[in-house]
Amino acid sequence: MRRLSLVALLFAVSFLNMGFTNVFQKSKESKIKGIICGTDLYMNVLIDNFPRESIFSYEAEDKIYDEFNNKEDEYFYRYIFNIKNGKLYVSDESSSNKLFTALKPLYQERYDDNVSYIYKTERKGNSIKVWTTEYKNNLKVDSWEDDISLKKLTNTFIEGGEKIIHKCIYFPIPGTIKIAE
Repeated sequence: MRRLSLVALLFAVSFLNMGFTNVFQKSKESKIKGIICGTDLYMNVLIDNFPRESIFSYEAEDKIYDEFNNKEDEYFYRYIFNIKNGKLYVSDESSSNKLFTALKPLYQERYDDNVSYIYKTERKGNSIKVWTTEYKNNLKVDSWEDDISLKKLTNTFIEGGEKIIHKCIYFPIPGTIKIAE
Protein backbone atom coordinates (compact mmCIF):
# COMPACT_ATOMS: atom_id res chain seq x y z
CA MET A 1 0.00 0.00 0.00
CA ARG A 2 2.81 2.36 0.85
CA ARG A 3 4.46 1.66 -2.52
CA LEU A 4 1.23 2.53 -4.32
CA SER A 5 0.96 5.82 -2.38
CA LEU A 6 4.57 6.69 -3.19
CA VAL A 7 4.05 5.94 -6.89
CA ALA A 8 0.85 8.03 -6.92
CA LEU A 9 2.64 10.90 -5.15
CA LEU A 10 5.58 10.79 -7.58
CA PHE A 11 3.21 10.70 -10.53
CA ALA A 12 1.25 13.69 -9.20
CA VAL A 13 4.40 15.73 -8.53
CA SER A 14 5.79 14.87 -11.97
CA PHE A 15 2.51 15.81 -13.65
CA LEU A 16 2.30 19.14 -11.80
CA ASN A 17 5.93 19.91 -12.59
CA MET A 18 5.34 19.35 -16.33
CA GLY A 19 2.30 21.60 -16.21
CA PHE A 20 4.11 24.46 -14.47
CA THR A 21 7.11 24.12 -16.77
CA ASN A 22 4.89 24.29 -19.86
CA VAL A 23 2.98 27.27 -18.50
CA PHE A 24 6.20 29.21 -17.85
CA GLN A 25 7.64 28.31 -21.27
CA LYS A 26 4.47 29.29 -23.09
CA SER A 27 4.08 32.56 -21.20
CA LYS A 28 7.67 33.52 -22.04
CA GLU A 29 7.29 32.67 -25.73
CA SER A 30 3.82 34.19 -26.08
CA LYS A 31 5.21 37.69 -25.41
CA ILE A 32 6.60 37.70 -28.97
CA LYS A 33 3.92 38.00 -31.66
CA GLY A 34 3.84 38.36 -35.41
CA ILE A 35 1.14 40.59 -36.86
CA ILE A 36 0.32 41.30 -40.49
CA CYS A 37 -1.88 44.16 -41.66
CA GLY A 38 -2.98 45.34 -45.06
CA THR A 39 -5.61 46.66 -47.38
CA ASP A 40 -9.06 45.04 -47.28
CA LEU A 41 -8.77 43.10 -50.54
CA TYR A 42 -5.39 41.58 -49.73
CA MET A 43 -6.28 40.77 -46.11
CA ASN A 44 -9.56 39.10 -47.14
CA VAL A 45 -7.77 36.97 -49.74
CA LEU A 46 -5.11 36.05 -47.18
CA ILE A 47 -7.62 35.11 -44.47
CA ASP A 48 -9.91 33.16 -46.83
CA ASN A 49 -7.25 31.23 -48.76
CA PHE A 50 -4.14 30.61 -46.67
CA PRO A 51 -3.24 29.04 -43.34
CA ARG A 52 -1.61 31.46 -40.91
CA GLU A 53 1.47 29.23 -40.82
CA SER A 54 2.28 30.28 -44.42
CA ILE A 55 2.58 33.96 -43.47
CA PHE A 56 5.94 33.96 -41.66
CA SER A 57 7.79 32.64 -44.72
CA TYR A 58 6.15 35.24 -47.03
CA GLU A 59 4.72 32.32 -49.06
CA ALA A 60 1.12 33.56 -48.83
CA GLU A 61 1.98 37.20 -49.50
CA ASP A 62 4.15 36.32 -52.51
CA LYS A 63 1.34 34.25 -54.06
CA ILE A 64 -1.16 37.07 -53.55
CA TYR A 65 1.19 39.69 -54.99
CA ASP A 66 1.89 37.43 -58.00
CA GLU A 67 -1.81 36.71 -58.59
CA PHE A 68 -2.77 40.38 -58.54
CA ASN A 69 0.42 41.51 -60.35
CA ASN A 70 1.29 43.89 -57.47
CA LYS A 71 -1.97 45.80 -57.87
CA GLU A 72 -1.46 49.47 -57.10
CA ASP A 73 -2.72 50.67 -53.70
CA GLU A 74 -3.04 47.07 -52.40
CA TYR A 75 -0.39 45.86 -49.97
CA PHE A 76 0.66 44.11 -46.75
CA TYR A 77 3.07 45.06 -43.97
CA ARG A 78 4.11 43.13 -40.92
CA TYR A 79 5.70 43.48 -37.52
CA ILE A 80 7.18 41.09 -35.00
CA PHE A 81 7.04 42.61 -31.53
CA ASN A 82 7.02 42.02 -27.80
CA ILE A 83 3.43 42.60 -26.68
CA LYS A 84 4.56 43.62 -23.18
CA ASN A 85 6.72 46.59 -24.21
CA GLY A 86 6.22 47.04 -27.98
CA LYS A 87 9.86 46.35 -28.89
CA LEU A 88 10.22 45.43 -32.58
CA TYR A 89 12.17 42.46 -33.92
CA VAL A 90 13.17 41.14 -37.31
CA SER A 91 13.93 37.55 -38.26
CA ASP A 92 17.65 36.74 -38.48
CA GLU A 93 17.58 34.22 -41.34
CA SER A 94 21.33 33.51 -41.11
CA SER A 95 20.95 32.25 -37.52
CA SER A 96 17.56 30.52 -37.85
CA ASN A 97 16.84 26.92 -38.81
CA LYS A 98 13.84 24.55 -38.93
CA LEU A 99 13.83 24.13 -35.14
CA PHE A 100 14.15 27.71 -33.97
CA THR A 101 13.69 31.23 -35.23
CA ALA A 102 16.36 33.77 -34.33
CA LEU A 103 15.13 37.32 -33.88
CA LYS A 104 17.12 40.50 -33.45
CA PRO A 105 15.92 43.94 -32.37
CA LEU A 106 14.76 46.22 -35.18
CA TYR A 107 15.79 49.84 -34.84
CA GLN A 108 16.87 50.63 -38.38
CA GLU A 109 16.68 49.14 -41.88
CA ARG A 110 19.02 50.17 -44.70
CA TYR A 111 18.57 49.54 -48.40
CA ASP A 112 20.95 49.68 -51.38
CA ASP A 113 19.44 52.87 -52.82
CA ASN A 114 20.56 54.94 -49.77
CA VAL A 115 17.11 54.67 -48.22
CA SER A 116 16.82 53.85 -44.54
CA TYR A 117 14.06 53.64 -41.96
CA ILE A 118 14.39 54.35 -38.24
CA TYR A 119 11.82 52.77 -35.88
CA LYS A 120 10.75 53.76 -32.37
CA THR A 121 8.05 51.83 -30.54
CA GLU A 122 6.20 51.60 -27.27
CA ARG A 123 3.17 49.94 -25.79
CA LYS A 124 0.40 52.32 -24.69
CA GLY A 125 -2.61 50.60 -23.15
CA ASN A 126 -3.93 48.06 -25.67
CA SER A 127 -1.92 49.54 -28.53
CA ILE A 128 1.55 49.30 -29.97
CA LYS A 129 2.73 52.65 -31.32
CA VAL A 130 5.31 52.48 -34.13
CA TRP A 131 6.95 55.72 -35.27
CA THR A 132 8.80 55.34 -38.57
CA THR A 133 11.10 57.93 -40.12
CA GLU A 134 12.30 57.50 -43.71
CA TYR A 135 15.63 58.91 -44.89
CA LYS A 136 17.18 59.09 -48.37
CA ASN A 137 20.85 60.03 -48.65
CA ASN A 138 20.74 60.87 -44.91
CA LEU A 139 17.98 63.45 -45.41
CA LYS A 140 14.58 63.02 -43.79
CA VAL A 141 11.96 62.27 -46.44
CA ASP A 142 8.88 61.27 -44.47
CA SER A 143 7.62 60.06 -41.10
CA TRP A 144 4.44 58.40 -39.89
CA GLU A 145 2.87 56.71 -36.89
CA ASP A 146 1.14 53.33 -36.82
CA ASP A 147 -1.30 52.72 -33.97
CA ILE A 148 -1.84 48.95 -33.79
CA SER A 149 -4.79 48.02 -31.59
CA LEU A 150 -4.09 44.66 -29.96
CA LYS A 151 -7.74 44.39 -28.95
CA LYS A 152 -9.44 45.30 -32.24
CA LEU A 153 -6.60 43.94 -34.44
CA THR A 154 -6.50 47.06 -36.56
CA ASN A 155 -3.83 49.58 -37.52
CA THR A 156 -4.76 53.25 -37.75
CA PHE A 157 -2.56 55.85 -39.43
CA ILE A 158 -2.81 59.12 -41.35
CA GLU A 159 -2.01 59.13 -45.07
CA GLY A 160 -2.43 62.23 -47.22
CA GLY A 161 -4.39 63.89 -44.42
CA GLU A 162 -6.87 60.99 -44.33
CA LYS A 163 -7.36 58.53 -41.48
CA ILE A 164 -6.77 54.96 -42.71
CA ILE A 165 -7.73 51.80 -40.81
CA HIS A 166 -6.37 48.41 -41.87
CA LYS A 167 -7.38 44.98 -40.63
CA CYS A 168 -4.63 42.90 -38.95
CA ILE A 169 -4.20 39.27 -37.87
CA TYR A 170 -1.62 37.50 -35.77
CA PHE A 171 0.58 34.88 -37.41
CA PRO A 172 2.66 32.20 -35.70
CA ILE A 173 6.44 32.35 -35.54
CA PRO A 174 7.75 28.83 -36.21
CA GLY A 175 9.84 26.79 -33.79
CA THR A 176 11.43 27.96 -30.59
CA ILE A 177 12.17 31.66 -30.50
CA LYS A 178 15.75 32.78 -29.78
CA ILE A 179 16.31 36.49 -29.29
CA ALA A 180 19.75 38.00 -29.88
CA GLU A 181 19.81 41.16 -27.75
